[in-house]
Amino acid sequence: PNETAYAETCAAIGLIFFAHRMLQLDIDHQFADVMERALYNGVLSGISLDGKHYFYVNPLAAFPRDKYSNAARRQPWYGCACCPPNLARLLSSLGKYCYSQQEDTLYLHLYAGGSVQFIINGSKITLEQRTEYPWQEKVNLRINTKGRVKFTLALRIPGWCRQSNIKVNQTEIAISKFLNKGYVYISREWSQGDNVELFFAMPVEKIEAHPSVRMNAGRVALQRGPVVYCIEQVDNGADLNDIILSAKAEFKVKWNPDLLGGVPVIFGTGWRRDRSRWENQLYRFDSSSHKKITVRAIPYALWANRDQGEMLVWLRDERNISGN
Repeated sequence: PNETAYAETCAAIGLIFFAHRMLQLDIDHQFADVMERALYNGVLSGISLDGKHYFYVNPLAAFPRDKYSNAARRQPWYGCACCPPNLARLLSSLGKYCYSQQEDTLYLHLYAGGSVQFIINGSKITLEQRTEYPWQEKVNLRINTKGRVKFTLALRIPGWCRQSNIKVNQTEIAISKFLNKGYVYISREWSQGDNVELFFAMPVEKIEAHPSVRMNAGRVALQRGPVVYCIEQVDNGADLNDIILSAKAEFKVKWNPDLLGGVPVIFGTGWRRDRSRWENQLYRFDSSSHKKITVRAIPYALWANRDQGEMLVWLRDERNISGN
C-alpha cells in the first residue's frame, strides 16, 4: 500500500548495489536504468535538503492525520542507524556507479557533473562531464588527453528517453547504427578538447502501474526524465485524493530557483471534488461536482522539506475513470 509500505532507504540502496553487479556481468541499459530510478527517487528521498534528517521509510502517500500512516517528517537520528551511514557511503562512492572500464572501452552509466581519469594503452585520459541532469536535458563531455588516443566511449541512452541526440565535435551521429543494449558505442581516435554533446528529451509523462498493483488502479504517476514527481498539501491544499488529473492534461515545466534549492516544477490541469455539500452524510447518491484547478508537482525525493502535510505520488486520472 502506498501509505503503509515500508520502502526502506536501505532497500533502495541495496537495489542499486544489485543492479550495479548485474551491470558488471552484462552491459545492458536496463540495469543502469534501475540504478538511476532508485538513486533519484528511492534513495535521495531518504535524506533532507540540509543533510541532517533521514527517512527509514519512503511511502508513496502520506496523510499525517492518520495515526497508522508512516511519518511525514524526517528524523535527526535513529536508535538503529543503518540508513544514514548507508546513504553517506553510497553518495561518497557514486563515481564508481557512474563509470566502468573494460579494456579500451569506457562506459558512462549515470550522468552527473564531474570528471574521471582512466588509462588506456598507457595514455592517461580525463573525461569531464558538465551537466545539470536530471533537471536539464543536455550533457556535455570533454576529452582531455596528450596526443591522439584510440578508444571506445559507450554512452547509455536511458530507457525512459524517447528522443535523443548525440553530436561529436558538432557532427550528429546516427544513434541506431552504433546502439547495442541501450549503449551507443563511439570508437575513434580522440584528441585534446574533443567534445560530445548529448540531448535527452524530458517531456512530462503519465506512468501507470501494472494491473496487479491494486492500490494504483485508475491512477498515474508523473515522471520527467528519470525523476518521479509528487503533489504536496503545501502546494495543492488538503484532501489530495479529491484531485483528478485531466484526461488531456497540458503540462508545463517551470524552473523555480527559490524553491527547494532550485527545482523544475510541473504544472498541469486537473479537477477537485467539491466537499461543501456533504455535511454529516457518510453516503449519498452520486452528485459530486468538480472545479477546474492547476495541479502543482515537485520531485518526490524533495517532499517533506517544507510544512508538514499530505503527499501523493499516484494520482487519480480522468482518462482511467472515463475510459477515454
